[in-house]
Amino acid sequence: MTGRRYGCLIVLYKSDIPRKWICQCDCENKISAFADNLRSGNTRSCGCLRVEFAKRSFTRHGDTDSKEYYSWYNMQQRCYNPKNRSFKHYGGRGISVCERWNLYENFLSDMGRRPTGLILDRINNSGNYEPSNCWWTTRSQSNKNRRPFDRNRQKNGDKSAYCDIERP
Repeated sequence: MTGRRYGCLIVLYKSDIPRKWICQCDCENKISAFADNLRSGNTRSCGCLRVEFAKRSFTRHGDTDSKEYYSWYNMQQRCYNPKNRSFKHYGGRGISVCERWNLYENFLSDMGRRPTGLILDRINNSGNYEPSNCWWTTRSQSNKNRRPFDRNRQKNGDKSAYCDIERP
């Protein structure tokens, strides 16, 4: 068996353990494998193929490390996850995400790439997250786009000092 290739593995030499062989994977890792598993195709790599297959199987868009994905994910969490600390200001007030944007790819298609220094904001703060009500804006502009602050509620110790009324 020495020198033969099985998947990503090349058999180097016989192990001290009966019926086992030491193999080197294309990724440079060395493993010991039973001869029967090599011949049957049950062992084809050191495990790196399984990891690579899982990555390809579960990755829909390959964009999970992007700023746009981060914005989309946090938008979903604020609207639909009651354990999210901002849920009471979003999903708790009835704000939702349009059905089309349940898929990240559609969100990205509608909003485009996030320009540097900008954040996702809703134009009408009482409106839902949807293409006609969202834009990339500066944090400063977003801070001006808030619900009115109710000082009476704050004085009475109410932590939710923002009114639930729409501005004129």
